[in-house]
Amino acid sequence: MDVNLKGVHRVRRRLADGSYRVHHYAWRGGPRLDGEPGSPEFIASYHAAHRKRAQPVVDAPQTVNEAVTRFLRSGEYTRLSEATRRDYRGFLDMIRAEFGDAPLAAFQNPQMRGDIKAWRDTMRDTPRKADYAVAVLKRLLSWCMDNGEISVNPAAKLGRLHKADRSAEIWTEADFERLEAHAHPRIVWLARFAGLTGFRRSDLCAVTYAHDKGAYFDLTTRKTSARVIVPILPECRALLDAMPERAGPIIRGVKGEPLTPAGVSANIGKAKRRAGITKRLHDLRGTAVTRLALAGLDDREIAAIVGWTTEQVAQVRRYYVNAESVALNAARRLSVNATRKPHNPEDG
Repeated sequence: MDVNLKGVHRVRRRLADGSYRVHHYAWRGGPRLDGEPGSPEFIASYHAAHRKRAQPVVDAPQTVNEAVTRFLRSGEYTRLSEATRRDYRGFLDMIRAEFGDAPLAAFQNPQMRGDIKAWRDTMRDTPRKADYAVAVLKRLLSWCMDNGEISVNPAAKLGRLHKADRSAEIWTEADFERLEAHAHPRIVWLARFAGLTGFRRSDLCAVTYAHDKGAYFDLTTRKTSARVIVPILPECRALLDAMPERAGPIIRGVKGEPLTPAGVSANIGKAKRRAGITKRLHDLRGTAVTRLALAGLDDREIAAIVGWTTEQVAQVRRYYVNAESVALNAARRLSVNATRKPHNPEDG
């Protein structure tokens, strides 16, 4: 054996026939050496093992599958509401199916943007689903960027397929009156309360009389865990005064029971269909935006209350609030003119 081959580990093993065989390893726990001790093959395999040992360890490329698994364990995911986590889980499964085996580093390639767009376009027939899927992928990649694993997010600023503009889709007084003719009073209260506060479904279920501080509601939202202060408009105060309870949940079902977010949707949905109302439950948030704007709040204040961007609030204001203000001002001027005594030229 070459005396310069330091650290060779020798292991003697007994074979099934009772004889013994000696195996040699480059070091204890290292790779087994080829050939007989002292042979060129033996010496070459020894030096090859030590050269490989001296090289820095390079981890196998992390895949998207592995990134998703870690994301699901992160606070970024666990802090989401239960309903949002459930939605995310379904889209993350879709992302695994499409990109799971791809190395995460592949998203550094600008061509990945085209691949993401092509994947989104396979869902063109369900544009809202397609946009949500891209939004979840964007959030996953943004989280990876924050961890220093990639430096670009190819899903960022990808155009949306769903272009529906519901800025003008707010509930009018006529809609509420139609609802009153076909729904239980508690369901009408629910709709009016949502249209005066802008609360999301989960917050409609969570808000209690203890959150009523007189001039405002002080509530931590379920979706973002952010504290919000929502002004109680005079119409909302009158609505609260008409409700029979003074403690516990404000919004209840027809039997006075607390509601879940799904229960809110189900009750409003049934009542809308009976009344022939095509507006959506979500449109009540836009309705609240108009109420708050007409009450004098600016776009920044309203955005903080309902969790929208100032651009979204400004769009609703342009579409509805400003138009209503113009109409009301015109009506007031016409009313004033109608009550004035006509000028008689003979009076001088």
